[in-house]
Amino acid sequence: ALEDMIVSSQSGSLTGLVSQLGQVSLQPGGAGGSSSSASTDLFPLRPAFGSAGRPVSLWTNYFRVNANPTVLFRYHLEFAQVATEVTGEGGQTESTKSARDVKGRKLYLAVEAALKTLRGADRSLVLATEYKSQLISLKKLDLTENPFQIRLPVETSQTKVDVIDVTVHGPSEAPLHALLTYMASMSDGPNDGIFPKYPDAVDALNVILGHGPRSKLNDIAAVGSSRFFPFGANKATANLDHDGHLLMAARGFFQSARIGTGRLLLNANVTHGVFRVSGKMDRLFEGLELGPVMSNDRYALRVMKAVGKFMPKTRVWADFMLSDGRKVRKAKTIHGLVAATELTKKGKAAADEKPLRFAKNYEYPGPKEVEFWLEVSGNGRYITVYDYFLKKYNMHLKNLPLINLGRADKPTLFPAEMIEIQPGQSVKAKLTMSETTAMLDIACRTPYAN
Repeated sequence: ALEDMIVSSQSGSLTGLVSQLGQVSLQPGGAGGSSSSASTDLFPLRPAFGSAGRPVSLWTNYFRVNANPTVLFRYHLEFAQVATEVTGEGGQTESTKSARDVKGRKLYLAVEAALKTLRGADRSLVLATEYKSQLISLKKLDLTENPFQIRLPVETSQTKVDVIDVTVHGPSEAPLHALLTYMASMSDGPNDGIFPKYPDAVDALNVILGHGPRSKLNDIAAVGSSRFFPFGANKATANLDHDGHLLMAARGFFQSARIGTGRLLLNANVTHGVFRVSGKMDRLFEGLELGPVMSNDRYALRVMKAVGKFMPKTRVWADFMLSDGRKVRKAKTIHGLVAATELTKKGKAAADEKPLRFAKNYEYPGPKEVEFWLEVSGNGRYITVYDYFLKKYNMHLKNLPLINLGRADKPTLFPAEMIEIQPGQSVKAKLTMSETTAMLDIACRTPYAN
């Protein structure tokens, strides 16, 4: 092995050291210690260069990576939204120019669509990406059109499609074969003192090794460049709702490619993160024993503010009822809890000719405490959310706080039982003392348990 060859080159100094360590013994000293102790007595008594005794097995947190010497081709992807197409009731499509940044979840879906387009043109392509801007290929891309367009359906609408230009820059080479040649001898000639070694190749390997978990959008949450948290069948989570915050702790893993002596290594460690809770909203509210809150109930107001703190921008699935009784599920983003103070501010309510009406003294109303203007065939009237769902869908809504899926100036009221929070939404938050204590209890485990 390469390790033995390197050690044998230093055998002269090792032989003397092993001989000295073999003569080490424990002897009782005086109160102040023996001043005549040999230097060899100061070495720690631990398995090091010993050759006698019982061999021990060491468990490591890395795995060997076998790779064939080749050249990896790296490309940089650039996305730009150029238009939005809207399909009307008659099937006609109207296109409007819209220059918007492609980021977040839309960027992930755009990269996914771009990969599908590239593989459709050449089925022999082997591609990997971090679903942002990097693309790794085993061979050069034969692009007949660059940039090319993709059409991405808007998640929150069934009639809108975003038109996005994809520009592929490159390629640049990541010399994996040169990295493997270096590791075979651990000698890099005149560049022996230059570090880090072959960063382009190592970075490309990290993209390849992270492509698998990143491609499972609804089962594994990717945080940063190298942290992954499963939320499917193998999830390991615990609630952090001690102070009313809808948060949870999740256990995942950190991984990174490393250069070892004579081999490539995939380093893996256990890690933990804070996420928004997932699941049906009505069950979460019932678990916290929440209900409509009046403005004079200070304790309940404090609890509701804590619950709503991390609710804005939460991604959810909302169930819409069609006229024929079928349910359609759409992806939406929560604006926040329905609060009377926010939705009746001067300016916002005045801009709406028929503003919402709230029952007296209710700050966080339920479906029976808020009315909206309903106009049918030219006839309009105010109706509560509860009565609307009862008469139109024959649904008896629970007495739980309502959710705003619209905006502050144009609210869309939704009952909690028709909303489900999507899993795997990471949160950057400063935890309270009780949440920090709970997080430490979850994260601190023995190496065997990890």
